[in-house]
Amino acid sequence: MKQRTRAAYSAAAMIMASGLLLTGCSTTTPGGPTNGSGDEPTLTRVEDTGILTVALANEPPAAIVNTDGTLTGVEIEVLRSVTDSMGVKELQGAITPFESMIPGLLAKRWDVIAAGLNMKQSRCEQALFSEPIIVSTQSFAVKKGNPKGLTSIADAAKDPSIKIGVLPGSFEETMLQNNGIAKSQLTYLQDVRGGLEAVATGRVDAYSSPTLSLSQTVKDTPGLEVTPALTDAPLTGSGVVFRKEDSDFRDKFNEGLAAFKETPEYADILKQWGFNADEVKGVTSEELCKTPG
Repeated sequence: MKQRTRAAYSAAAMIMASGLLLTGCSTTTPGGPTNGSGDEPTLTRVEDTGILTVALANEPPAAIVNTDGTLTGVEIEVLRSVTDSMGVKELQGAITPFESMIPGLLAKRWDVIAAGLNMKQSRCEQALFSEPIIVSTQSFAVKKGNPKGLTSIADAAKDPSIKIGVLPGSFEETMLQNNGIAKSQLTYLQDVRGGLEAVATGRVDAYSSPTLSLSQTVKDTPGLEVTPALTDAPLTGSGVVFRKEDSDFRDKFNEGLAAFKETPEYADILKQWGFNADEVKGVTSEELCKTPG
């Protein structure tokens, strides 16, 4: 897989701004026929049509839209590999903000979510998560030299003047507030690129995101660095998200995922995107769903 370039980011941003539903080779406007219309179970329909509609935020390394409209990223590639055995031939991507993903899923605007959506209590109460595909630590993107000396959430909580950029509805938003960060310290940004630009221009002192996600993107923004894993942040993990009535779909996916995790291909996909398959071993969705927030 090719690493995402600056040109690809610019093109993806234009696509995101236009609010399009992305397929492998074409685009259509969302809001058309409801994906889950009628009484046919989602799994049955997906197996019959071979098409799976996926919500994503276009945030590397979890899920990315290429300039030609095709989808990639660590969660997308694992999703594609597992659902291929279910007869899925096409993944259609719907770019949407994190805070709209689960509401859109429940409204049947898409079939599943594969966006690096980290598990936490409030999300697990609304929808079903697969077993984790990736597990990660949390870090801050900061200016070179880390001028505020941020190595933990507590460091930022001590100084109310410190501003931290987050995506609205993200895991990081509630994680920070649950660990002493005042709401007045948070600055809401549209996407990861906007977050890094806010750090670079001094609008915020730090941008909060999974360590590996930041490592993939900070290298394209001169003058920034990624802190080591925050010492007081919880372990985070994400997987594919299903509606609660689609437990049969989730269970079948989990069976396929468990088998796929035993293959060299799973470890290769994770390694290609900067993850270590060993870090996922033994971590369960039940455990991650206990994370407050």
